Amino acid sequence: MKLVKDLLNSRIVFYWLNEKREKVSPHLHNMQEAEEWWKRFMFDLYPGEDRRRSIHDRRQDHDTRKQLELRERFNRSKPLGRRETDKPVQVEIDLLEEKIALLTE
Repeated sequence: MKLVKDLLNSRIVFYWLNEKREKVSPHLHNMQEAEEWWKRFMFDLYPGEDRRRSIHDRRQDHDTRKQLELRERFNRSKPLGRRETDKPVQVEIDLLEEKIALLTE
C-alpha cells in the first residue's frame, strides 16, 4: 500500500492506495491518523489471534529508544520492531506540490 498526500478543497489530506492504485481509506487529516488507519487495517487482515493487545509498538517511544542506544545495553538487529506496522509510515506519492504549483500559476 502507498500513502498519498493530496490537496482537496484547499485542505491537505492523506489516503491509502492499494497495489491496483485504488483508494482503500477515507480522507485522513494528518500523518498520525493515516498511520493509525493503516495499522488497524493491517491488524484486521490477520486471521488468527494476535498476542499483542495494542496496535502500538512500545519501542516507538523515541526518547526511550535513544536512551537505550546511548547506553548500548541492547544491540537490536531490528531497532524499529519486527512487524511491518512497527516501522513509521512515509508519504510515497506527494500530489500537494503539483497542485499548489497549478494554483499559483
